[in-house]
Amino acid sequence: MAYGARAITRDGFNSLPKMTYPGGLLIGCNAGTLNFSKIKGTHTAMKSGMLAGEAVFEAIAEGNEGGSELNSFSGKFKPSWAYDELFRSRNFGVSMHKFGLALGGAFYFVGQYN
Repeated sequence: MAYGARAITRDGFNSLPKMTYPGGLLIGCNAGTLNFSKIKGTHTAMKSGMLAGEAVFEAIAEGNEGGSELNSFSGKFKPSWAYDELFRSRNFGVSMHKFGLALGGAFYFVGQYN
């Protein structure tokens, strides 16, 4: 399952789906790890991929042959810096849409750094 830049999820934290399903993981840009306030997402996509690799490695080491849901990935992603970064920028798109560039930017700045 994959999709490219024509179908990008831009709301970051507010658009994160459930990232695990039986037999697979939804990671990186496919999961919506783009930080819309910075218009950057490669670093968060790579971090989610690294955490997914760790979860898969642990499952294989425990004898899991596949087909089950890797819930350990959620336990790794939520305490990571990538999740924290997406959480901190979660109101950016809403602020810009609701209040416009100048006022929305001011609201986002105050919310980000207070």
